Amino acid sequence: MSSSTLIHKLYPANHKTVFVLDHSPYFGISSDYPIELDPADKSRGPGFIPIAPICKSLWTSTIEAVFEYCRIVWDIFPDRKLIRVILSDVQAQSLNTWNQEEQNLVHCMYSLTSIGSHPPRQNAECSMMYGLCSALEAMCEPTSLQSEKLKQDPNTPSKHNTSVGGGGESTSKILNRCRIICVTSCADVGAVEKLKATFHTELQNMNKLATESEHLFPVHFCHLVIINVFPCSAKHATALYNMQYQETPFSPVLSTGGKVISHILTSHGGDIFMHTLSTGRSILEDPPSISEGYGGRVTDYRITDFGILMRSNKLMAGRRVPPGEKLNDKMKSKLERQTLYWPLTISSTYIYNNKQLFEPLLTLVQKEEISDGALIQCNQCIFNLVALEAKHEPLLPNNSGTRGKGPKRDEQYRQMWNELEHLVKLNNRSDNHAKLLQTLLDFKNKTHTASSSNSSEDKHIKVDLNQALRELE
Repeated sequence: MSSSTLIHKLYPANHKTVFVLDHSPYFGISSDYPIELDPADKSRGPGFIPIAPICKSLWTSTIEAVFEYCRIVWDIFPDRKLIRVILSDVQAQSLNTWNQEEQNLVHCMYSLTSIGSHPPRQNAECSMMYGLCSALEAMCEPTSLQSEKLKQDPNTPSKHNTSVGGGGESTSKILNRCRIICVTSCADVGAVEKLKATFHTELQNMNKLATESEHLFPVHFCHLVIINVFPCSAKHATALYNMQYQETPFSPVLSTGGKVISHILTSHGGDIFMHTLSTGRSILEDPPSISEGYGGRVTDYRITDFGILMRSNKLMAGRRVPPGEKLNDKMKSKLERQTLYWPLTISSTYIYNNKQLFEPLLTLVQKEEISDGALIQCNQCIFNLVALEAKHEPLLPNNSGTRGKGPKRDEQYRQMWNELEHLVKLNNRSDNHAKLLQTLLDFKNKTHTASSSNSSEDKHIKVDLNQALRELE
């Protein structure tokens, strides 16, 4: 385990997260995302007047998304993942502290009711730096967990801080790593860069004050995330900017409404990540219904066989590889051999619809080499097929992949022999492969000759075929 990974696990940046929300008049405008309030009831009379759709404000959408994020985190991590929410307009206003009693939605919502509406639009003193500076002060306040670790650290001096960027030599091993998520609206990239530069300067100034303080804990690592928000009708797209002093994973969250699952929560290394699904369907939902589609009948595809093919070619993390051994090339060669002939649908194949008649030939023929013992098994499979045809047994009495009565028995065997010959020819790569192919061709020719002979020669050919079967057995 690398030192950076160890530090991330011992002192995760998401132990302390601060949301800084833009509470300026701009966020009071409409998000331009209409929400239909009229129920989808078609039984209304002709005189019914539908309810016009409404649009939430940017502020309402933002606060709903942040509170939903907090709810998920606090439900899964009730004590070690702390979140603070700070509003920024003409001043900074915090909804909660690091105290465990205030790490819940009830307290945050109650505090939000006392904030009031946005400042008057003519007030030009709104700035995100009020909230960001307040967030830096909050980051320098040790949490109860950090305070316990500082007390247990024998290297911690009387001042429980360590030096960051000058002001003395660090002796404590406890690190203060944190994350700030800033939700605002910037006109262009230049405004974002200016905000980042100002934040960096304030971070250095705050660390100098914390170094000289008895009660503050300097910030050793800060991951700044800036989410730039605009209404749906704006030409700008919602963007996300990162500024961090060390590498750390973070997955931004953009939630959408509706009944279809569009996001999925997963855990990686103790962190929660929300992934946006490329389609409106999740692996947690029921599979799609079996019905007709543009690609043909869904029931005709070899879905089960495809799953077996994927499992047989699954790559697993292994031990040390001997020098010179190219495992990737070997796996590519194996996959190529298994897919030289692989029919996609049930109705396009005979040999894969009734595998008990063709195994182990189907598996052994795809190998790089066929041993002498495996060759005997493959020949026996061919003998059994010849005997089955000689007894006039139907090859596939109930072929679920075809509609109607299907082809006659003689046509089934003719197509089966052609398909089997095609498979063996594609995999003809060794001496025993060639012997297997020759055996197949010999018996195929005999059976075809028997089926196409006239009545005067029929008895003689059948006796010759039966004699050959007994000799090979």
